Amino acid sequence: QLIELGIVAFSSAPFDAVSIDALAARAGISKGLLYHYFATKQAFYVAALREAARQLHEEIETDSNASPAAQLAAGLAKYFAFVERNGGGYMALLRSGSAVGEGADEVLEWSREEVLLRLIRGLGVDAPPPVLRIVLRGWIGLVEVACLEWLRTRPRADEERVIDALVQALLAAITATVTGDQPSSRATATHAVQRSGHRGRREGERS
Repeated sequence: QLIELGIVAFSSAPFDAVSIDALAARAGISKGLLYHYFATKQAFYVAALREAARQLHEEIETDSNASPAAQLAAGLAKYFAFVERNGGGYMALLRSGSAVGEGADEVLEWSREEVLLRLIRGLGVDAPPPVLRIVLRGWIGLVEVACLEWLRTRPRADEERVIDALVQALLAAITATVTGDQPSSRATATHAVQRSGHRGRREGERS
């Protein structure tokens, strides 16, 4: 219960604006008991952030039998939905970086690495070459910035169009990357991209 309250609180207001006294009162416990479980406000924040990250990655699970493009689109739709529900905390974390203190950066880095591993598995590449890995990490940063812009833009941009643009950007980046790679890596990744585009178009026609 405490962690869930923390997720809500830190998603609704910046770190410095969250009152531990108010949180303890809402949970029906004393401030001292809260600090018994979490030594500092920072420790409580990191615990809430870690649980939010776990929930995020649980929510963005997709059908492994779908094409890579379809998995990307479905995963991004779930990602955007999660960000919309936790917009305040998401914006504060990405904008403040290390300013929120030790521990938060580690959770954010773990989350990015998890997304990277999902992308690699989706492409079916066992050992991605360094350039492909760099491009995938760069695309993750693009998604984060796109989400921030989407949250603050009024009127809000059409979510489906943003997601489609992000999917196409990744597929184009992968295609450009693999053209200069080793034959075996290039063949595997190129096949994944071709399969993404072919099956993605068929799924779009059926819908």
